[in-house]
Amino acid sequence: SLLYARCPELEKNRQSRTPDILLTNADGNYHTLGIKFLEMRLLSTGFKTFTALPGLPAAEILGLAKTLGARAIGVSVSLLPQMKSIRELAGEILKLPEPERPKLILGGMPIKEGLVLPPELKVVACADITKLHL
Repeated sequence: SLLYARCPELEKNRQSRTPDILLTNADGNYHTLGIKFLEMRLLSTGFKTFTALPGLPAAEILGLAKTLGARAIGVSVSLLPQMKSIRELAGEILKLPEPERPKLILGGMPIKEGLVLPPELKVVACADITKLHL
């Protein structure tokens, strides 16, 4: 809150109703610091964000992304069991017509530790927020 108070220019694109990216945690992930750092980084580079914390079930993430028209969904995973909801979310995204599919970007400790995602899920793994490209 203090950082946003000291950098009010970041507020204009925060919780946007037309975000470039929806940020959230995987269902069951209550570690919010990573997503908050990512949000600030994206806002500082001009992206519009909408952040929903704590984590949401896969269907709610996709529903929110559709409602907002987000072209990307960034999800943080802290533990391997949370990958179940990511697989579910990726599967639902793949059912959408290609022009309507948001890019699914995944980060968090399992990704940093080298988790290899099945290519058929079409999930972009991002181990370092400084290398995230929308």
